Amino acid sequence: MHRPLDPTNLDHQFDRKEQAENYLKYRPSYPSVFFENMFKQAYEEAKAKSPDGKINAVDLACGSGQLTRKILPYFDKVIGVDFSEAQLSNASKAFPEEIASNKLKLMHFDSSKVDELLTLPEIAALNPQFVFMGEAFHWFDYDDF
Repeated sequence: MHRPLDPTNLDHQFDRKEQAENYLKYRPSYPSVFFENMFKQAYEEAKAKSPDGKINAVDLACGSGQLTRKILPYFDKVIGVDFSEAQLSNASKAFPEEIASNKLKLMHFDSSKVDELLTLPEIAALNPQFVFMGEAFHWFDYDDF
């Protein structure tokens, strides 16, 4: 059974000098083929069903924004959520224009509490049609999640 790190200690994983910055610089990007092939149909269906043609998303455990960067062009608004303030700080540096234009909002929250997260007023107001989680899934207890 997978044993996640203690959630009270997750933020400390990025306390080492330049650790959070290195995530942004050196983590591999997500392949475009995922968005071109697998995601495209679901996206088009959601857009067609939307009364105003707008669709929004939440990126759980967004870190410094590797997946966020890939999904932003598709959505009207995205909320990136992460437990690590160091990671969110780096994400805010990576997306100043998107944040300034209100296309992207970053939120400090424990993504493992997804049921609680989705009931928060600003998430409910966003009415996200998509909730993503990328490689960060390895931080979570799979069975509980």
